[in-house]
Amino acid sequence: MAVASEILEGELKLTVNRDKTHLTHASCGVKFLGVMIGSVHTRIDPKKVAAFTLKVKLITRRTSPVNLAKVIADLNPVLRGWGHYFRMANCKALYRELAN
Repeated sequence: MAVASEILEGELKLTVNRDKTHLTHASCGVKFLGVMIGSVHTRIDPKKVAAFTLKVKLITRRTSPVNLAKVIADLNPVLRGWGHYFRMANCKALYRELAN
């Protein structure tokens, strides 16, 4: 890591936070902004999926006497935002699972 830090700080004039920075092999993967980035695939962190499903359940709960148009208006930005944020992750199977 010392060589990489020297290059980043010396040649590229970047600041390296030694507490947050670590080197790893690509096959081990790294978690970054809620996405597990590996050598082949990128996957969404299960904690992020659980938080998303909880938010959707809270918006669409059936015991709440809310107008359907209001539910759709509240749900659309959540679905679009989550989909756009994680659009680079390989999550076709996850989307299928969440749809059921």
